[in-house]
Amino acid sequence: MAVRRTSAGVLAAAALAMLLGVPPVTAQRPDDLALPPRDIFPAERCGTGDARLRQLGLRPRTAIAPGQAVSFRQDPPVLTSDFAGTVVLHDFTVVGDVPSVRFRLADESSEVETWARVSTRQVGGHLVSVFEPSWSGTAIDRVLMGTRWGWDQLGVYWGELLMEGVEPGLGRSVYLRMALANMPRVQVRRLAADVQYSSHVVNIVMPGFGDGYIDDDYGFDLAGVTSRFYQYFGDSYDSIAVVPESIFIANYSAFHQNVQNAVTGIGLSVFDNSVSYGSQSHRLRSVELFNGYSLSRHVTSAHEISHQWGAYIDWTRLTGLTRAGHQPSSHDPLWADGETITGAVLAPTRRVRRGAAGWVIEQTPAPIRFHPYALYAMGLIAKESVPQITLFDEQGQFDPRTSSTPNAGVAVTGLTRTATIFNVIGMIGERSGPVDSEWHRATVIVSRDRLLTQAEMDYWTFSARRLEDPNGLGVVGFDGAGSFEVANGRGIDLHTDIRPLTAPAFVESFDVDYPRFGQRDWRDVVFDSEVPSHYRVGDRIQLSGVVNARDRSDINTIIIRLWKSGGTTADAIQVQAPVSSRSSFVADIPIEGSRAGVYEMEVFLFWPGSGTQFSRAALSPIVID
Repeated sequence: MAVRRTSAGVLAAAALAMLLGVPPVTAQRPDDLALPPRDIFPAERCGTGDARLRQLGLRPRTAIAPGQAVSFRQDPPVLTSDFAGTVVLHDFTVVGDVPSVRFRLADESSEVETWARVSTRQVGGHLVSVFEPSWSGTAIDRVLMGTRWGWDQLGVYWGELLMEGVEPGLGRSVYLRMALANMPRVQVRRLAADVQYSSHVVNIVMPGFGDGYIDDDYGFDLAGVTSRFYQYFGDSYDSIAVVPESIFIANYSAFHQNVQNAVTGIGLSVFDNSVSYGSQSHRLRSVELFNGYSLSRHVTSAHEISHQWGAYIDWTRLTGLTRAGHQPSSHDPLWADGETITGAVLAPTRRVRRGAAGWVIEQTPAPIRFHPYALYAMGLIAKESVPQITLFDEQGQFDPRTSSTPNAGVAVTGLTRTATIFNVIGMIGERSGPVDSEWHRATVIVSRDRLLTQAEMDYWTFSARRLEDPNGLGVVGFDGAGSFEVANGRGIDLHTDIRPLTAPAFVESFDVDYPRFGQRDWRDVVFDSEVPSHYRVGDRIQLSGVVNARDRSDINTIIIRLWKSGGTTADAIQVQAPVSSRSSFVADIPIEGSRAGVYEMEVFLFWPGSGTQFSRAALSPIVID
């Protein structure tokens, strides 16, 4: 019985396709090879370079062109796997007089649909068209088929927006937030009609927040948010992460904006604008904006924090290298001798090694770590510990618009040149300045017209708490990324707790390392009990439950498979079990030797004559050690 897959990564999908004798899948999934060319996976789409150039006055403000989408509000604000109601994208705003737009749902069989405009209005002196697209619960079935999400990725790719003249496959991606059933319920206290907080998140209502985005694609009033924050919370944070409740159709998932810098020798000038952001103590050093669900991912969080110190070396001035890739002025070039979390060309999950016949791509082993140049800029290692690096002349040979994750074994071609940290020091001087052992970040969710619901506060509080890796266990996600602390070699510890000025801080404990999955977190299946996310080699995974798929009443077989991150079919742990006439099943999965790793757990359903299938749902991470 054959299965189809699209979501465990390029290597696994291609290997399985060859083994099954079927063509590779070309679904528009967030971590597939065939992503929309102009919109790579949000976790690797950082806007810091353009934000910095604009801050320095070297990049003009860029308005959103007529006919382009701006933002929307998701309803329900966080989806769950068992949701059976209507999914609505409220106030889906497009600049200009646009009677209709096209959209294709994230499903292999979906036809392009057309939305009709419901109204127009003025925003900041601009006419905008407003749409209210909606889908029945069956759309969730289609979107989740073959899609991975979970504790390490609290969102899914919903589909692509096709503006005028844009063909399917080249559209703008739309992502929605999703929550697990076991998201811990947290305490929430209201401080004012427009301010509330939990142990790790603040929610502030600011009408019109983001309206400036139409005139300026970085036009968020971050200083207004931080100044409002300091009216109720301590001026004791190194950074403030701002998350709009609305989801913006931006060219980036997040960006870092330096508020002050006291470190020399990293390619960044010394300055202090903290007071203009309301930090009278001069403690604040940066603000960050996280779009969509990007804050929930370790790799995105670590990437943005690291921009406090890098990557600001001018490699063109130093070596004559012609730069390429995504915003190269603030991201690392294509090089060998270690991975980088802030690469302009390769995603953190890929790095270059020397093979038998030359330089080749390999999957970065977990946990993904910062490059020594980043650790040096942070002050965590001495200059003598920074190795010589090999830079490739052909910086554009892997276009991040189409794939920043080339297959392992692909050759890296062209001439190379080398550089050392002493070359860098000769150009910009030796690093000097404070070295942090802790980094304190406050997370602020900004809504426009209402306080967040309990479910939303639960969702964001879990996300912020998990990022700080409170128990120091260093659990990595399916992408191989762990916490900021793990990535920097445990030199700087991230803290995300909220400290009110006139009210008590909440001190809560809930599992962010190995939380259990809920009985209904896998679409179309209800397990008899919660599913652990942590096992030991030698354990047996015993699962039972019922199939409750709405599309078929004759399902007679279930396959449950654990697909290893970076693995192949040989690494998969798989069991096939019959489904009874009452739709029940029992599956017993032994975990034998050499199975340690991080997995996603997929569920496949079959019926007589069904043929090859996609997984009905895939959740991660499942950790085996």
